[in-house]
Amino acid sequence: MNTSYLIADLGLVDKHWRGRRAGPALLFFAAEILRVDAIFLKPGALVTHLNKAGRVSTDYAVPRPGPDAQKKVRKAWRRAGFTKLTDGVVWRVPPQDCGIAARAVLEEIQHEANTAKGRAWWLRRVNRAAAATSAAP
Repeated sequence: MNTSYLIADLGLVDKHWRGRRAGPALLFFAAEILRVDAIFLKPGALVTHLNKAGRVSTDYAVPRPGPDAQKKVRKAWRRAGFTKLTDGVVWRVPPQDCGIAARAVLEEIQHEANTAKGRAWWLRRVNRAAAATSAAP
């Protein structure tokens, strides 16, 4: 049997972009490029932060957000058409032409991020995160 799967081990979306379908769009875009037959992941809310380079990262040693945040994340993936399997794992067969809709979502986000206002906002946010990291003992 010639089948391929996309297992999303870690997908971090910055707080600012959450709720805009960025996570599913990224997976559907990757699924189209890789031509996979199914996508599997274990969705969960994570505490994220920006590093000095402006990249989003997480620390698995810190506690995860509470049950309300976890429920919100699971609900978002259900809205994207993912079905629960077991132990929190969800899966979905990528819809036909999933890349077209995914590209539209990602292009909208990219357009917003590439405006002068968007770049200035992001730079201020990165600078605040860098200053907070530098000030920490």
